Amino acid sequence: MELRHLRYFVAVAEELHFGRAAARLNIDQSPLSRAIRDLESHLGVELFIRGKTGTRLTRAGEVFQSDVYKMFTLLNQAKTSAASAAAGFSGTLRVAVSDSVSATKLATLLARCREEEPEVAMRPTSSRQVQPRVHTPFKANMVWAYDFVFDTTASGQQIKCLMVVDEYTQECLAIDVAGAIRSDRVIKVLSRLVSLHGAPLFMRSDNGPEFVSQAVLKWISQAGIATVLNDPGKPWQNGTDESFNGKFRDECLSLEWFRSRREAAVVIEPWRNHYNEVRPHSSLQYLTPAEFKQQPRRDLPPAVF
Repeated sequence: MELRHLRYFVAVAEELHFGRAAARLNIDQSPLSRAIRDLESHLGVELFIRGKTGTRLTRAGEVFQSDVYKMFTLLNQAKTSAASAAAGFSGTLRVAVSDSVSATKLATLLARCREEEPEVAMRPTSSRQVQPRVHTPFKANMVWAYDFVFDTTASGQQIKCLMVVDEYTQECLAIDVAGAIRSDRVIKVLSRLVSLHGAPLFMRSDNGPEFVSQAVLKWISQAGIATVLNDPGKPWQNGTDESFNGKFRDECLSLEWFRSRREAAVVIEPWRNHYNEVRPHSSLQYLTPAEFKQQPRRDLPPAVF
């Protein structure tokens, strides 16, 4: 089984049409069909049900698809880790310890870590030095974070993606794809989302010109929404969006080769739906954002204002 077989499988599983998948992969349909047959032969199971009414995944195919997504995620993590190691980012672990942790427990933890990982330097930091995150959400639709991610098509055209994420549920509310997105288009996207979900209490963003333009700030104020702008040079203050941006690039943009902006929009929207409704998130107790959104809230931490 080769890596290309897995990429072929993902394309067919997402398109549920061999012709569209072949066009997306820029190959002929015949070799794509043979590759999927070879993969099924190697696994010893049928992954797809092919019929006159169309193509659909078998139960084995659905399970395999979920695991393949995890494999690609791990491969991208391995790539990032290798690049970090090559750049010299290894051998040091910084640990922030709450004041509530007793000195005895901390000493025991450090001793065990030093015993198991003698090459790792431990540098505990007092929690008093860590500033609390402003406006930490404790319910859905409280804080929306928005940001841009850029990519290019095969012909070199710029792709600009506006992402809007609910910080509490981690649901990606929208990914707007275009060549250029200015303040009027940002307002249009936000207006649509507010009509669908209601207005959040806060909008978090960096100080990009589209986010601090008078038109956007005026619209946000008129909608009764407060703004939370990151300090310059501190992207971690918008950690939810930064985390989502990384997943979006690793699990979608890096795996695709868009022939046009239109194709990018067509491919990205199903990925967004999969991210919200199918892909489990470890930070959400391995629920999807859609499932987590329906869960009753328990043991909520106090908000920081």
